[in-house]
Formats: sequence, structure tokens, C-alpha cells
Amino acid sequence: MARACRCTTPTTSPRTPRAWHSTIAPAWRIRTGITQGDTRLHRGGQLALALQQAGADSVDFATIWGQGHTMAELTGTGKENFIAWVTKQASS
Repeated sequence: MARACRCTTPTTSPRTPRAWHSTIAPAWRIRTGITQGDTRLHRGGQLALALQQAGADSVDFATIWGQGHTMAELTGTGKENFIAWVTKQASS
């Protein structure tokens, strides 16, 4: 049992596939609706924290009140806001 557990940990297994070692994108934008029913409420926050701990330079995370599993935005559309965010990231 101990051997099986040791081998499933990507950082300690001598048999870790090379694909498990990757470089994350430096900037992330995460929006989630607070009333979504498809995933647990804390998953977005966990993802944001994991990205920060993994070395992401910028993690823009927000939970949007009153929206479910959708392209949740406070104002505007998801497409417009995402394009504006990408443009800002590219210029910085």
C-alpha cells in the first residue's frame, strides 16, 4: 500500500510521465457564479490559490453574486471582458 501511494505522487515517483511536468501560464482570469450547482463553491478559490502557489504571476479571481454556471460577469459580456483582459495582459 505504501508503495502504491508513493508512486501516485508526481513529485516523488520515479515513473512520473514527462507530461506531468509543465509550465503554467503566467496570467489567469477566473470568474465563477456563486449559485452554480455543477461544482462546489470553493473550487474556484482553490484553483486560484493553487495557481498562485505554483508561481503564476497574476491570478484575477472573482465570484459573481447571483449567477450560476455561466460566463459570470459583473458588467458587460464574458467575451468582451475576456478580450479586454487579454489585451491588458499583452501590453503589460
